[in-house]
Amino acid sequence: MKVMRAEGSTGAQMLDTAGALVLRERGPLLRWGMVVSCLLVAGFILIFFVVAEQRNTQHRALQMAGNLTRDVDQFFEAAITTLQALAKSTALATEDFASLYEEARQARGDADVVIVLLALNGKQLINTRVPWGTPLPQHGVIHALEAIKKTGRPQVTNVFIGPITQQPAFGVGVPIFKDGELTYVLGFSPTIGRFLTNLTKHALPTEWSAAVLDRNDVVVARSGTSGVVAKGPVFAATAQQRNGKTEGVFVATDLQDRTVLVAHVRSELSGWTISVWGPRSAIGTPFWRSWQLFAMLGATLLALILLFAPAPWRRDARGS
Repeated sequence: MKVMRAEGSTGAQMLDTAGALVLRERGPLLRWGMVVSCLLVAGFILIFFVVAEQRNTQHRALQMAGNLTRDVDQFFEAAITTLQALAKSTALATEDFASLYEEARQARGDADVVIVLLALNGKQLINTRVPWGTPLPQHGVIHALEAIKKTGRPQVTNVFIGPITQQPAFGVGVPIFKDGELTYVLGFSPTIGRFLTNLTKHALPTEWSAAVLDRNDVVVARSGTSGVVAKGPVFAATAQQRNGKTEGVFVATDLQDRTVLVAHVRSELSGWTISVWGPRSAIGTPFWRSWQLFAMLGATLLALILLFAPAPWRRDARGS
Protein backbone atom coordinates (compact mmCIF):
# COMPACT_ATOMS: atom_id res chain seq x y z
CA MET A 1 0.00 0.00 0.00
CA LYS A 2 2.83 2.33 0.87
CA VAL A 3 4.44 1.57 -2.47
CA MET A 4 1.23 2.33 -4.31
CA ARG A 5 0.79 5.58 -2.37
CA ALA A 6 4.33 6.58 -3.15
CA GLU A 7 3.80 5.79 -6.80
CA GLY A 8 0.54 7.78 -6.80
CA SER A 9 2.23 10.71 -5.12
CA THR A 10 5.06 10.58 -7.60
CA GLY A 11 2.57 10.47 -10.50
CA ALA A 12 0.70 13.50 -9.16
CA GLN A 13 3.94 15.39 -8.78
CA MET A 14 4.88 14.51 -12.33
CA LEU A 15 1.48 15.76 -13.58
CA ASP A 16 1.85 18.99 -11.61
CA THR A 17 5.31 19.46 -13.02
CA ALA A 18 4.11 18.75 -16.56
CA GLY A 19 1.20 21.18 -16.12
CA ALA A 20 3.54 23.84 -14.86
CA LEU A 21 5.82 23.28 -17.82
CA VAL A 22 2.87 23.55 -20.22
CA LEU A 23 1.73 26.74 -18.56
CA ARG A 24 5.27 28.08 -18.64
CA GLU A 25 5.70 27.25 -22.30
CA ARG A 26 2.28 28.33 -23.44
CA GLY A 27 1.64 31.02 -20.87
CA PRO A 28 2.55 34.00 -23.07
CA LEU A 29 0.33 32.69 -25.88
CA LEU A 30 -2.60 32.12 -23.52
CA ARG A 31 -2.14 35.50 -21.90
CA TRP A 32 -2.09 37.36 -25.20
CA GLY A 33 -5.00 35.28 -26.42
CA MET A 34 -7.04 36.48 -23.47
CA VAL A 35 -5.90 40.07 -24.01
CA VAL A 36 -6.81 39.97 -27.71
CA SER A 37 -10.19 38.37 -26.95
CA CYS A 38 -10.99 40.99 -24.34
CA LEU A 39 -9.91 43.79 -26.66
CA LEU A 40 -12.03 42.42 -29.49
CA VAL A 41 -15.07 42.34 -27.22
CA ALA A 42 -14.26 45.84 -25.99
CA GLY A 43 -13.78 46.98 -29.59
CA PHE A 44 -17.22 45.74 -30.60
CA ILE A 45 -18.73 47.45 -27.57
CA LEU A 46 -17.01 50.72 -28.40
CA ILE A 47 -18.00 50.55 -32.08
CA PHE A 48 -21.58 50.18 -30.88
CA PHE A 49 -21.02 53.17 -28.57
CA VAL A 50 -19.62 55.31 -31.44
CA VAL A 51 -22.56 54.50 -33.70
CA ALA A 52 -25.03 55.17 -30.90
CA GLU A 53 -23.32 58.49 -30.06
CA GLN A 54 -23.38 59.62 -33.69
CA ARG A 55 -27.04 58.68 -34.01
CA ASN A 56 -27.75 60.60 -30.83
CA THR A 57 -26.00 63.67 -32.26
CA GLN A 58 -28.00 63.38 -35.48
CA HIS A 59 -31.22 62.95 -33.50
CA ARG A 60 -30.51 66.09 -31.47
CA ALA A 61 -29.79 68.05 -34.65
CA LEU A 62 -33.06 66.85 -36.21
CA GLN A 63 -34.89 67.85 -33.03
CA MET A 64 -33.51 71.39 -33.28
CA ALA A 65 -34.56 71.65 -36.93
CA GLY A 66 -37.97 70.20 -36.08
CA ASN A 67 -38.53 72.72 -33.27
CA LEU A 68 -37.73 75.60 -35.60
CA THR A 69 -40.01 74.15 -38.28
CA ARG A 70 -42.90 73.99 -35.83
CA ASP A 71 -42.35 77.65 -34.94
CA VAL A 72 -42.38 78.64 -38.62
CA ASP A 73 -45.54 76.61 -39.23
CA GLN A 74 -47.25 78.16 -36.20
CA PHE A 75 -46.47 81.61 -37.57
CA PHE A 76 -47.95 80.75 -40.97
CA GLU A 77 -51.01 79.14 -39.34
CA ALA A 78 -51.58 82.31 -37.28
CA ALA A 79 -51.32 84.42 -40.44
CA ILE A 80 -53.84 82.17 -42.23
CA THR A 81 -56.22 82.41 -39.26
CA THR A 82 -55.97 86.22 -39.33
CA LEU A 83 -56.73 86.34 -43.05
CA GLN A 84 -59.62 83.87 -42.79
CA ALA A 85 -61.19 85.99 -40.06
CA LEU A 86 -60.80 89.11 -42.22
CA ALA A 87 -62.33 87.24 -45.16
CA LYS A 88 -65.64 87.14 -43.27
CA SER A 89 -65.79 90.95 -43.26
CA THR A 90 -69.02 92.54 -44.48
CA ALA A 91 -66.88 95.22 -46.13
CA LEU A 92 -65.25 92.56 -48.30
CA ALA A 93 -68.60 90.97 -49.14
CA THR A 94 -69.97 94.35 -50.27
CA GLU A 95 -66.66 95.37 -51.90
CA ASP A 96 -66.35 98.38 -49.62
CA PHE A 97 -62.58 98.40 -50.00
CA ALA A 98 -62.03 101.63 -48.05
CA SER A 99 -63.64 100.09 -44.95
CA LEU A 100 -61.80 96.82 -45.56
CA TYR A 101 -58.55 98.77 -45.64
CA GLU A 102 -59.19 100.10 -42.12
CA GLU A 103 -60.19 96.66 -40.85
CA ALA A 104 -57.03 95.17 -42.34
CA ARG A 105 -54.87 97.79 -40.61
CA GLN A 106 -56.40 96.81 -37.28
CA ALA A 107 -56.21 93.07 -37.98
CA ARG A 108 -52.52 92.95 -38.88
CA GLY A 109 -51.39 93.47 -35.27
CA ASP A 110 -47.76 94.27 -36.04
CA ALA A 111 -47.24 97.57 -37.88
CA ASP A 112 -44.54 95.93 -39.98
CA VAL A 113 -47.01 93.40 -41.37
CA VAL A 114 -48.65 94.25 -44.70
CA ILE A 115 -52.10 92.99 -45.69
CA VAL A 116 -53.10 93.18 -49.34
CA LEU A 117 -56.17 92.32 -51.36
CA LEU A 118 -55.48 91.08 -54.87
CA ALA A 119 -57.69 90.56 -57.88
CA LEU A 120 -57.11 87.28 -59.69
CA ASN A 121 -54.99 89.05 -62.31
CA GLY A 122 -52.56 90.26 -59.61
CA LYS A 123 -53.90 93.82 -59.38
CA GLN A 124 -53.66 95.25 -55.87
CA LEU A 125 -56.93 96.58 -54.51
CA ILE A 126 -55.70 97.47 -51.01
CA ASN A 127 -52.24 97.57 -49.45
CA THR A 128 -51.82 98.61 -45.80
CA ARG A 129 -48.23 99.68 -46.38
CA VAL A 130 -49.38 102.90 -48.04
CA PRO A 131 -52.28 105.29 -47.31
CA TRP A 132 -55.67 104.49 -48.75
CA GLY A 133 -56.09 105.85 -52.25
CA THR A 134 -52.40 105.57 -53.20
CA PRO A 135 -52.04 104.16 -56.76
CA LEU A 136 -50.90 100.55 -56.46
CA PRO A 137 -48.71 98.60 -58.90
CA GLN A 138 -49.28 95.06 -60.07
CA HIS A 139 -48.23 92.49 -57.49
CA GLY A 140 -45.38 90.09 -58.18
CA VAL A 141 -46.72 86.84 -56.68
CA ILE A 142 -48.27 85.38 -59.82
CA HIS A 143 -46.87 81.92 -58.95
CA ALA A 144 -48.78 81.96 -55.64
CA LEU A 145 -51.96 83.22 -57.33
CA GLU A 146 -51.80 80.39 -59.84
CA ALA A 147 -51.31 77.84 -57.04
CA ILE A 148 -54.33 79.24 -55.16
CA LYS A 149 -56.44 79.14 -58.33
CA LYS A 150 -55.43 75.54 -58.88
CA THR A 151 -55.87 74.23 -55.34
CA GLY A 152 -58.35 76.65 -53.77
CA ARG A 153 -56.24 76.48 -50.60
CA PRO A 154 -53.97 78.91 -48.70
CA GLN A 155 -50.45 79.17 -50.07
CA VAL A 156 -47.10 80.40 -48.76
CA THR A 157 -45.07 82.23 -51.39
CA ASN A 158 -41.38 82.01 -52.12
CA VAL A 159 -39.27 85.12 -51.63
CA PHE A 160 -40.17 87.83 -54.16
CA ILE A 161 -39.32 91.50 -54.70
CA GLY A 162 -42.02 93.73 -53.22
CA PRO A 163 -43.61 95.94 -55.90
CA ILE A 164 -43.62 99.03 -53.63
CA THR A 165 -40.49 98.65 -51.51
CA GLN A 166 -38.43 96.83 -54.16
CA GLN A 167 -37.05 94.75 -51.28
CA PRO A 168 -37.17 90.97 -50.73
CA ALA A 169 -40.47 89.86 -49.20
CA PHE A 170 -42.67 86.80 -48.79
CA GLY A 171 -46.27 86.24 -47.86
CA VAL A 172 -49.25 84.01 -47.19
CA GLY A 173 -52.27 84.04 -49.50
CA VAL A 174 -55.82 82.94 -48.65
CA PRO A 175 -58.53 82.46 -51.31
CA ILE A 176 -61.78 84.43 -51.07
CA PHE A 177 -64.87 82.75 -52.50
CA LYS A 178 -68.23 84.24 -53.38
CA ASP A 179 -71.07 81.91 -54.31
CA GLY A 180 -68.52 79.12 -54.71
CA GLU A 181 -66.38 81.11 -57.12
CA LEU A 182 -62.85 82.33 -56.38
CA THR A 183 -62.97 86.13 -56.52
CA TYR A 184 -60.01 87.58 -54.56
CA VAL A 185 -56.91 86.65 -52.63
CA LEU A 186 -56.05 88.15 -49.25
CA GLY A 187 -52.34 88.34 -48.57
CA PHE A 188 -50.30 88.67 -45.37
CA SER A 189 -46.67 89.77 -45.70
CA PRO A 190 -44.41 90.18 -42.65
CA THR A 191 -40.88 91.54 -42.62
CA ILE A 192 -37.95 89.25 -43.34
CA GLY A 193 -36.66 89.99 -39.84
CA ARG A 194 -39.70 88.23 -38.37
CA PHE A 195 -38.00 84.88 -38.84
CA LEU A 196 -34.83 86.05 -37.16
CA THR A 197 -36.90 86.14 -33.98
CA ASN A 198 -37.78 82.48 -34.48
CA LEU A 199 -34.14 81.56 -34.99
CA THR A 200 -32.74 83.54 -32.07
CA LYS A 201 -35.28 82.49 -29.46
CA HIS A 202 -33.98 78.91 -29.66
CA ALA A 203 -30.68 78.47 -27.85
CA LEU A 204 -28.50 76.64 -30.37
CA PRO A 205 -25.30 74.92 -29.20
CA THR A 206 -22.07 76.89 -29.51
CA GLU A 207 -20.88 77.18 -33.14
CA TRP A 208 -24.22 75.90 -34.48
CA SER A 209 -26.28 77.93 -36.94
CA ALA A 210 -29.75 77.78 -38.48
CA ALA A 211 -31.40 79.02 -41.64
CA VAL A 212 -34.87 79.17 -43.18
CA LEU A 213 -34.98 78.54 -46.95
CA ASP A 214 -37.91 78.84 -49.33
CA ARG A 215 -38.80 76.28 -52.01
CA ASN A 216 -36.20 77.82 -54.35
CA ASP A 217 -33.47 77.52 -51.68
CA VAL A 218 -33.41 81.29 -51.21
CA VAL A 219 -32.29 82.03 -47.66
CA VAL A 220 -35.16 83.84 -45.94
CA ALA A 221 -33.32 84.21 -42.64
CA ARG A 222 -30.13 82.94 -41.09
CA SER A 223 -28.99 83.11 -37.48
CA GLY A 224 -26.39 85.79 -36.87
CA THR A 225 -27.43 87.81 -39.93
CA SER A 226 -30.38 89.87 -41.16
CA GLY A 227 -32.39 89.87 -44.36
CA VAL A 228 -31.98 87.54 -47.31
CA VAL A 229 -28.46 86.17 -47.28
CA ALA A 230 -28.13 84.59 -50.70
CA LYS A 231 -29.97 82.93 -53.50
CA GLY A 232 -28.88 79.34 -53.70
CA PRO A 233 -28.02 76.70 -51.10
CA VAL A 234 -26.28 77.47 -47.83
CA PHE A 235 -24.15 74.37 -48.44
CA ALA A 236 -22.51 72.88 -51.47
CA ALA A 237 -24.83 70.32 -53.09
CA THR A 238 -27.55 70.85 -50.47
CA ALA A 239 -30.47 70.18 -52.81
CA GLN A 240 -28.86 67.01 -54.15
CA GLN A 241 -28.07 65.69 -50.67
CA ARG A 242 -31.61 66.38 -49.45
CA ASN A 243 -32.71 64.28 -52.43
CA GLY A 244 -36.35 65.21 -52.03
CA LYS A 245 -36.55 63.92 -48.44
CA THR A 246 -38.70 65.78 -45.96
CA GLU A 247 -36.03 65.44 -43.29
CA GLY A 248 -32.56 64.02 -42.86
CA VAL A 249 -28.96 64.47 -41.75
CA PHE A 250 -25.89 64.67 -43.97
CA VAL A 251 -22.32 65.98 -44.03
CA ALA A 252 -21.73 69.00 -46.28
CA THR A 253 -19.39 71.90 -46.94
CA ASP A 254 -20.67 75.33 -45.98
CA LEU A 255 -19.95 78.62 -47.74
CA GLN A 256 -16.79 79.07 -45.64
CA ASP A 257 -15.50 75.73 -46.96
CA ARG A 258 -15.94 74.01 -43.59
CA THR A 259 -17.16 70.46 -43.19
CA VAL A 260 -20.36 70.52 -41.14
CA LEU A 261 -23.10 68.19 -39.96
CA VAL A 262 -26.44 69.37 -41.39
CA ALA A 263 -29.95 68.45 -40.26
CA HIS A 264 -32.94 69.61 -42.32
CA VAL A 265 -36.71 69.41 -42.01
CA ARG A 266 -39.15 70.49 -44.71
CA SER A 267 -42.44 72.07 -43.66
CA GLU A 268 -45.49 70.31 -45.05
CA LEU A 269 -47.47 73.54 -44.76
CA SER A 270 -45.16 75.85 -46.71
CA GLY A 271 -42.68 73.54 -48.44
CA TRP A 272 -39.89 75.63 -46.90
CA THR A 273 -36.83 73.97 -45.40
CA ILE A 274 -35.29 74.69 -42.01
CA SER A 275 -31.65 73.63 -41.65
CA VAL A 276 -29.33 73.57 -38.65
CA TRP A 277 -25.64 72.79 -38.89
CA GLY A 278 -22.65 72.45 -36.63
CA PRO A 279 -18.86 71.98 -36.90
CA ARG A 280 -17.13 68.78 -37.89
CA SER A 281 -16.26 68.16 -34.24
CA ALA A 282 -19.91 67.18 -33.80
CA ILE A 283 -19.04 64.17 -35.98
CA GLY A 284 -15.45 63.43 -35.01
CA THR A 285 -15.42 64.03 -31.26
CA PRO A 286 -17.38 60.89 -30.29
CA PHE A 287 -15.14 58.81 -32.56
CA TRP A 288 -11.80 59.98 -31.10
CA ARG A 289 -13.16 59.99 -27.57
CA SER A 290 -14.19 56.35 -28.02
CA TRP A 291 -10.79 55.33 -29.33
CA GLN A 292 -9.09 57.02 -26.39
CA LEU A 293 -11.39 55.09 -24.11
CA PHE A 294 -10.58 51.92 -26.05
CA ALA A 295 -6.82 52.43 -25.53
CA MET A 296 -7.28 53.08 -21.82
CA LEU A 297 -9.48 50.01 -21.48
CA GLY A 298 -6.95 47.85 -23.29
CA ALA A 299 -4.12 48.96 -21.02
CA THR A 300 -6.30 48.34 -17.95
CA LEU A 301 -7.26 44.85 -19.12
CA LEU A 302 -3.63 43.94 -19.74
CA ALA A 303 -2.61 45.14 -16.29
CA LEU A 304 -5.44 43.22 -14.62
CA ILE A 305 -4.62 40.02 -16.49
CA LEU A 306 -0.98 40.21 -15.45
CA LEU A 307 -1.94 41.14 -11.87
CA PHE A 308 -4.39 38.30 -11.30
CA ALA A 309 -2.76 35.70 -13.53
CA PRO A 310 -1.70 32.30 -11.97
CA ALA A 311 1.67 32.27 -10.29
CA PRO A 312 3.51 30.45 -13.15
CA TRP A 313 2.35 33.19 -15.55
CA ARG A 314 3.60 35.94 -13.27
CA ARG A 315 6.94 34.14 -12.75
CA ASP A 316 7.21 33.75 -16.51
CA ALA A 317 6.41 37.41 -17.05
CA ARG A 318 9.08 38.45 -14.48
CA GLY A 319 11.56 36.00 -16.00
CA SER A 320 10.98 37.36 -19.48
